[in-house]
Amino acid sequence: MGGGKRERKSRLDKGQGGAAEFTGFAAFATPPSTTTAAAAASASLDSTQNTVGKPKKESQQQQLRPSPLYIGSDSNVTLIFRKIGQKRDAITKTRALSELSTYAFPSSSEGTASLSRQEQIQAFLHLIFLYTTKLYYDNNPSVRAEVLNVLYAAKDHVPKAWKALLLPTSTASSSDICGMIWCATVDPMTDVRRCATRLMETILAETTTSGEEEKEKEKEKEKRLTLRKSVCDHFTTILGYGRATTLHDALFSAKRRGGIDGQSKKDKKSKQQSQAGDTMTSESEKEDMEERYERVVLCVLDGLTRLVNVYPEDDFKNYDLLSATTNENDKVEDDMDKKPTAKKDMTEFYYKDALDGNFVWKHLSTSRGSFRRATYRLVASLCRHGKSLIYSNMKKLSALVPSVLTSEKDPSNFPSLIEMVLLYIASFRYKQQTLNSLPPSNNNAAWDTTQCGIDANVFMKAMCKVLKRGCYGSSAVQWGPSMLPLVALLPQEDRKLHNQFLSGLWEGHKVTIGVADTSAIIAAVAECVSFLLLRRLSRPEEKSDRRNKDDEASTVEKTEKDDEGDTEKGIKETAQYFIDALSYYLVTPKLPKASSELPQCLARDLYKLDSASYERDDCAMADVKGWFWEEGIPSVMAIDNSNGEMLRRLGLLLQNVMEYAIQEASRKGYQPVATGARIMPSNKCTMNHLFPSCKNNFCQLLERSRSSERGIMQKNETELLLSIISYCGFEYLFANDQSHEEGTDISSIVENFCLNDLLRWIISRDSSPSHSNALKIDYKIFQYCLDALPTIIQKKVVWESILKEMIKAQCNLKNVALGLSILTSGMSENASDGFGGKIENIVQCQTLENLAVEVGNSAVEHFRYLSETHHGQLSDDSDVDEEQAACLLNESIFVETCLRFEQSGPMLISTEVVRKWIETTCKANQSDSVLLFDKLPDEDGSGTNALLKALLSYALSPSSALSIVEKVQLSLESWRQGGPIWNTKGAELASSPQIFDEFRLCSSSSLKKELISEQGKDDALIDLICHSWSERAWRLHQLCTTVNESFSQSTMALIGLDDVELWKSCAEEGNAKRAECFYLCLMHFLHNIEGTDIRRKIFWGQIEPEFPPTKLMVHVLVALIDTSKILLRSMERRVSRIRQFWELLGGKDGSSPEFIEACCREVVHHLSSIVQVIYDENKSEEHFSHLTRGISVLDFLAGILFGKFERTRHEVDSGEEKALADDVNASNIVEGDILWYVKDATSKDEKRMKVKVVKVHRDDFPNLYFTIREEGGAIAGDTASERQTVANRLKAQQFPVQNETKTAVRVKETDRKRQNFEELILKHLVKSRLAIPSLQGQPHSLSQIFADCINTAISRCGLTGKAGLGSVHYDVFHIITSLEKFVCDSIARGDISDGTTVALSCLASAMGYGFFTESSTMNFDILRFKPDSSISMILSLYEDVKWLHENSSGKKELSFHRTVLIWISVAVTTIQEGDIFRKLMNVLNSIGSCLLNVSCGKSEQSLQDTLIFMETVGATQRVAHQCIDYTSDNGAEKDIMSTLTMCFTSIWQNNEDTGVFIGNTDAAIAKPVWLHPFVSILKHYLQENEENILFGSKFFSEDLVALLFTKNKRWCAFQILSVISRGKGRLYSGDTIVLPKETILRLESWKEYLEEEEAEELCEDVQVAASWLPHHLMAEIESWEEDMELHEDVLESTVIGRLLLWIACLDFLDSAAVSDMRNRGSISSYIERTGALQKILSLALRYAVINNHKDENWKSCTSMCNDDNDGYDFKVPKIATLVVFRTVEVLPTLVKKWWSDDCPRSLQSQVSEFVQYRVAPDTLKRELARINSASGIGDMEVSGSCVSREVTATYVQDEVSNNMYSNVFLNYVCFSFFVLTPVAITSISN
Repeated sequence: MGGGKRERKSRLDKGQGGAAEFTGFAAFATPPSTTTAAAAASASLDSTQNTVGKPKKESQQQQLRPSPLYIGSDSNVTLIFRKIGQKRDAITKTRALSELSTYAFPSSSEGTASLSRQEQIQAFLHLIFLYTTKLYYDNNPSVRAEVLNVLYAAKDHVPKAWKALLLPTSTASSSDICGMIWCATVDPMTDVRRCATRLMETILAETTTSGEEEKEKEKEKEKRLTLRKSVCDHFTTILGYGRATTLHDALFSAKRRGGIDGQSKKDKKSKQQSQAGDTMTSESEKEDMEERYERVVLCVLDGLTRLVNVYPEDDFKNYDLLSATTNENDKVEDDMDKKPTAKKDMTEFYYKDALDGNFVWKHLSTSRGSFRRATYRLVASLCRHGKSLIYSNMKKLSALVPSVLTSEKDPSNFPSLIEMVLLYIASFRYKQQTLNSLPPSNNNAAWDTTQCGIDANVFMKAMCKVLKRGCYGSSAVQWGPSMLPLVALLPQEDRKLHNQFLSGLWEGHKVTIGVADTSAIIAAVAECVSFLLLRRLSRPEEKSDRRNKDDEASTVEKTEKDDEGDTEKGIKETAQYFIDALSYYLVTPKLPKASSELPQCLARDLYKLDSASYERDDCAMADVKGWFWEEGIPSVMAIDNSNGEMLRRLGLLLQNVMEYAIQEASRKGYQPVATGARIMPSNKCTMNHLFPSCKNNFCQLLERSRSSERGIMQKNETELLLSIISYCGFEYLFANDQSHEEGTDISSIVENFCLNDLLRWIISRDSSPSHSNALKIDYKIFQYCLDALPTIIQKKVVWESILKEMIKAQCNLKNVALGLSILTSGMSENASDGFGGKIENIVQCQTLENLAVEVGNSAVEHFRYLSETHHGQLSDDSDVDEEQAACLLNESIFVETCLRFEQSGPMLISTEVVRKWIETTCKANQSDSVLLFDKLPDEDGSGTNALLKALLSYALSPSSALSIVEKVQLSLESWRQGGPIWNTKGAELASSPQIFDEFRLCSSSSLKKELISEQGKDDALIDLICHSWSERAWRLHQLCTTVNESFSQSTMALIGLDDVELWKSCAEEGNAKRAECFYLCLMHFLHNIEGTDIRRKIFWGQIEPEFPPTKLMVHVLVALIDTSKILLRSMERRVSRIRQFWELLGGKDGSSPEFIEACCREVVHHLSSIVQVIYDENKSEEHFSHLTRGISVLDFLAGILFGKFERTRHEVDSGEEKALADDVNASNIVEGDILWYVKDATSKDEKRMKVKVVKVHRDDFPNLYFTIREEGGAIAGDTASERQTVANRLKAQQFPVQNETKTAVRVKETDRKRQNFEELILKHLVKSRLAIPSLQGQPHSLSQIFADCINTAISRCGLTGKAGLGSVHYDVFHIITSLEKFVCDSIARGDISDGTTVALSCLASAMGYGFFTESSTMNFDILRFKPDSSISMILSLYEDVKWLHENSSGKKELSFHRTVLIWISVAVTTIQEGDIFRKLMNVLNSIGSCLLNVSCGKSEQSLQDTLIFMETVGATQRVAHQCIDYTSDNGAEKDIMSTLTMCFTSIWQNNEDTGVFIGNTDAAIAKPVWLHPFVSILKHYLQENEENILFGSKFFSEDLVALLFTKNKRWCAFQILSVISRGKGRLYSGDTIVLPKETILRLESWKEYLEEEEAEELCEDVQVAASWLPHHLMAEIESWEEDMELHEDVLESTVIGRLLLWIACLDFLDSAAVSDMRNRGSISSYIERTGALQKILSLALRYAVINNHKDENWKSCTSMCNDDNDGYDFKVPKIATLVVFRTVEVLPTLVKKWWSDDCPRSLQSQVSEFVQYRVAPDTLKRELARINSASGIGDMEVSGSCVSREVTATYVQDEVSNNMYSNVFLNYVCFSFFVLTPVAITSISN
């Protein structure tokens, strides 16, 4: 402690100049250099403050030093540096550095800096110090990268300080930092490398501006020299540490002295402390220490390597290299730091002067493999660019190389090691050339030990040891290429040394791991052998002289012969390695095909050896060429017992030899001797040393094929044969052929070969797709054969002969096309008979022409077949025939090959064949057949009509010889077919100027003819035809607008849809199919057009027409009305077509109100003219269709223009105008009114919400209140959005009265339009035509139409005009009252004639029924008309039983009953008395009995009567339900429901063809028309009174069970069955129980093995079941045991039916158990005997979702209010889940037995959880509810909880209250499913 105080005191006493003043805290820090901290801090401070009055002795850059402390005044920077310097968390450091960059050195995008320039300089100085002492060595890469980013960012803020400290100059303050940054550019982390590279590039690119060019050059040179010096110094510093602990102590020791260079001496105490610290270091610190040391050392090694490569040392022109190397033996290793005597300029740099060699290769023998690898790379770079250091240490390095080779065992190091050895040996050549001016080819200098060379024997021993071991598993692909230059550097004359090297290298291939490495070694062996055999030999000049001297002594001759023998033996040994390499390639199995370098290497060497054997005598090959080519190579290439792989490799080898020969010929500039033969090195040679072996193999292959059973060769044999033919040529192969007579020329032999062997191969391979590759080779051989024939005539004869034989053998067209492609791909043009060698002269022949014509006809037939199959027009098979498709594909390939699209050149067929093809392909749509599918053009959506595609391509080619007519035919055919061919080829041809006009006229005429042609009655085919027509019209429109945009204005005229007369004809009676066709054509066409603006432009001719074509629009709308009788009153369906059409044109927003008004006027005038024609001609039937369509269009347009008139405001008179009242009268509000709801009544400006009155509550009469629902904000049936309110919160208008001025104006304007429309209808259509005299004198259909006109006027316009005499309101009211009076008078007289019926029908239609218009319920309110008189008369009439009996049948009477129903459905909305409703129900029951029983059939009229009846019943139900004094519990409603149930079970068809669309148009579901009204009635009774359903439905229970399997009836049937099951009492009782025959037979089989008592019990159980269950249900579940469909995939309808039937069965069982608990046991016993439970659970578990415990929607999936089925169908997964639930709930004992015995193990856990979490809680709730609702238990109260699983029963006994607690397990509550646990009961008395 005392020593520490003294040291602190001594430091405080120190000061500059002996001053005792305080020097600042910077004086306490340890500086990085020998200068004191105070001096450094003072220098930094002086450099920034620039004190006035003191002269500067040094420049500012010389004064700047890295500061060990931040001596600035900014507290934020101080805090940041504290985080950087003290914290060890990498994230904290990184964030702090980023914060420093943003705060001190921000970029331009980050704003301005928050520090002054002085503070920035201080921060930069301290950051430099931290980087050099800590951050550079940090192990986290993000820290190292971020600090480099900060240094880069500081350049723009402190440029002078940045240059002073970072630029590598001689005056720089810190030189190590440049070396650090340079080494960071090779950091192992990418981010650090990127940041360091950017910073170093900026440093090197920075220049000093001195003003003089010479000085700037000197500065740049100085910068490079300083950089190299800095990197070398940093290298020496880091490698000087030697160990990780030394580096750690130097960086982090508490008492380290000096900087981080580690060169200062440490005392003994410091070393002891360091050693003690090593033992105390934790394992994590040791790992960090080792990681840091390894990374830093690798960085300096790789950094120095990069420096040497980037900055090689200068030339040796000024360096005394001789003195630096010759005195090396006299020097001591410790004197390496002394500079040699050299004459050099100080501006030059040599690495020997900057580096210590001991540090450079000290890691050659280290134990760290990564250090050795980096050192190998460094030494290799020095051998190339830093030779001065190498040459000064050659003696040491020459001794190190063998030992390094011997000691290295790391496989990853060998590529770098071998490269280092190679470059080191090669460096001797440059040294020798520099010192002695020797040629660089002298290799002996590296092996001269007297000149610091390597001992060759020692080196070879070490090298062979490494090579024999395959470099210890190192990848030979990396080090293999170095073997050849290494062999080249070996002593040239030492053959033994060469063979030793080859032996070691060859042995190495046996120990490699991968085949790729083995191939690389073999390739290296072959390259080395080829080099040694081809290298020029240096033979002594006197050697040949000694051979010629005869007087030499015998001993000398013997010695020479021995030398020659040894030399030849050594050369043979060398050559044998090449033979072995070739043998390895040919015979080694599992050689990867991807390794193509080995055969290329062998081929290249074979070619070189072959060439050298002919031309050179100065190489070793000349001594062994006889043995090599006559014995060595033939022994390897023989194919006597070879396999297929060897043949393939041999063929590939020959191909590579040829390819290399061609390359050499091109390089040398001469042509081959003959086509197909090898490329010889000179024109004098025509032979090859490989020819004999190839010929022997050729003969063996032919002999094999001729002697084999199939007569063909394998693929590999064929490939080899092709390679031999292309390599040797037929002239050599067939020369001296012993199989032919002597004197036979080569051409005859070739012809025989083609027509015998080759033709046999082609035909034999044609039938097998697996031989396609071999077939290609056969055609290639045939190409060579034709090329070998001398004349064109010979070639054509051979070709045509082979083609005929192929056609005769019915060869595949694809293979024929393949042959044509190959033959025409490389045909030679060397014919000599005057015909020329052009391809078409050889291939074109009559046989090919005939074949092409046949193929064209067949292609068209196959295409038409596939097109018809695609459209589903074939009756036998609608699937695509694969065989036909394959034939079409082959034909298309043949056609394309004949026309040669992919190859340049003329066609292979004549133009006459092309014209026949055109005639064939265009004939398909020129037929006059009346068959429907012949009217449908062939469509080609997939582009399979290859013949047409080929012809179009030919027509577009410049060489086309087709006429304009033929081109038009092709373009029309392509336009008809469409598809990709039209898009790519046909449209281009049609748009050409030569044929466009003619094409446009022909295509337009074709479209118009098709529109008026007969289309047939098949709806599916009509839709297909119309879609095809629209596609062609769209293609024509696209083409025309592409050529000229103005054509778009005449598109409708172009395609024929602008003809008003055609649209008129569609509205005529009997032309429904034509109307449908026109509709489909128009809609399909418009759907192809994107954008309503463009559609309107096309339809009207311009974007915004001033005078739109209202006449065309009206007739189009009239034609689009659907007039199906079965949908007579379905207005939505009638106008669905025109609604879709209107929406396509933009809807209401796409048309102006003026245009709609004009259309309305046009419709009125059109109808008026038709009516006038009817009156004039007295013919109504012919024009009835026009009238009904027109009135529907008029109502539709009026609806678009005005909407539905709703009396939402109550008007009061106020002088001349009508003021809009805001308040509403509660007594005037009815259900369905649209009003405005005030949320906050206290606020005057509160926004009002549009609501609809859902229900009027009269239970507190006269104080009414209402249930309302937000209009448009919620869906119907969403009770969550409903609320209740009173009348004073409901308003008549959206805004308060004072804001209604503008609204009143708008209302008045709209009212004016309405009044005009009313007057228009009444004036031109109705007039007096509905007066009673007119009714009796005009057709009844006309009267209904006029009545519908009144309905439109009332419901759309509201009769808003004046009500005085002569007004529209007066006229309409007069017509209505007159009609009612006439009806009442007629009924009073008992007259129910047709006139009465018509008048009543017109009255109903006018008051809102709407036969041809949309129905309305507001007409009575609008007109202020009460139908009390007519209703009273009708009730009185039907109370007369006698009259009813007399008028229960007959056409006239039934028509009257039907009309009464219609009138009641309209007028019922005005009735409010319950008594009248009860009478109406009796009337409806009476009419239903008459109407439905009489017309009880399956005719269209019967269905119409049923619909009218149900509609009237439904309307009466809805209104009567709101009546307070009416109850539905009456016999009439029961009889009505019974009648409807009878119709439902036995009359109504489940036919979707006679259905309507339920839902939106886009996703409509076709359902029977009776379904929706029946579901509505059924839902009403299910909600209000089930007794009405139960009354008559029991009689139809058997039929209802059967209907569970009918899709559209199962929902209703199940609901009725559920009501029956909930009813009290048995289905069958007493003697009425008659068991089904199937049940009787099964009962007998069940009793067969039972005791008598058991059999009797079983019979009783069956009898009980038969009294409660429908017999059809019993028969169904009994059949499940025998029905194997349950174990297979069954139809969804069957699955749903069985699941619903089982649920109904369980419901019946529950009902029976309620009646008598004994019934449960009996029915359960019966069910167990049937085995149905096992079957139904197996079926249900396939679809049930029992593992989702959150979803509970399945519980209500069969209920009436479930939205999933909506009265139409069920969801299988939910029904199946409910089945599992109900089965477990109702039959627990049977399910437990099933779970134990039959449940699959995979499902047992899921079923168990389902019971625990789903069944048990619900069962407990149900049982508790039953107990509480039970009678006879006195005052006992029972409660329970599913959470606590506890049931509490409280009862009073002897005036004492007792509580009994029962701990009930949920499983036991259900049925003790898993474990039978006793119930724990605890009783407590209070």
